[in-house]
Amino acid sequence: MTNVKTSLPVSSSFKSAVENTPDVKDGFQVGLKAVRKKDRELIDVADSRLLDGSLDIDGQVKSKYPHAPRWDYAVAYGGRVCFCEVHPAYTSEVSKMIKKLKWLKDWLRTNASLIGNLPSYHPKYVWIASGKCGITKNSPQAKLCASSGLTQMPKLTLTCSSTSSASNSGL
Repeated sequence: MTNVKTSLPVSSSFKSAVENTPDVKDGFQVGLKAVRKKDRELIDVADSRLLDGSLDIDGQVKSKYPHAPRWDYAVAYGGRVCFCEVHPAYTSEVSKMIKKLKWLKDWLRTNASLIGNLPSYHPKYVWIASGKCGITKNSPQAKLCASSGLTQMPKLTLTCSSTSSASNSGL
């Protein structure tokens, strides 16, 4: 018997990965429905037909990891996953965000590898400011975020290319 590897259609890969990850198996939502209404305003999509779905990671794992620095969302667009955290963007919050990012990476590696192994959007890990951004572009905190792989922006715009754009980006 040969091992035939089949690939899922782009739009069902994210859904399948979520449904086959025990921690979040019931968390897949079409469009941006898993994103809290107030946070949805901070995420734009260039073409809604390319929106593969969303997952409220925090909402799904809160009872299992009540004291962990949990991450907010995974959003799949055009066959790629972007991990978004909506959080106040002040220099005093950088260490909290890096702890959240570390938790997310550990969780993806140990408990959600199906989601973590999906093709990633660029940037992969996004800190969306929940208000005014208090982190300047060349500050030590901005450099720390960048070296951790965390991209901070006031609004996330998902586009057809594997890059995103942000207007008036704080970093």
